Formats: sequence, C-alpha cells, structure tokens
Amino acid sequence: MFNTECLCLACKEKEKARKDYKAAAQAELDEVKKGNFNYKGIKG
Repeated sequence: MFNTECLCLACKEKEKARKDYKAAAQAELDEVKKGNFNYKGIKG
C-alpha cells in the first residue's frame, strides 16, 4: 500500500492502523483496475 516492502504480521497491523491506510489501499486498487500490477505504493 505504502511501498513494496514485505511486512511481518505485527508491522502489518501497525500499517493498517494508520490514518491514511484506506487512501493507500484505494490507490492500489485503482491502479490494479487500470492494469498497473507494478504499483510502487503511495510512498514509492
């Protein structure tokens, strides 16, 4: 969502708690719908 790094489960929960998580998830979904399967995330 924010970048392409792999996360442990604890870090994933921290990421999901961020205020901008929904926006990041939506941005990724929008890119995938456009055919961009190499989206780097909102933080690149």
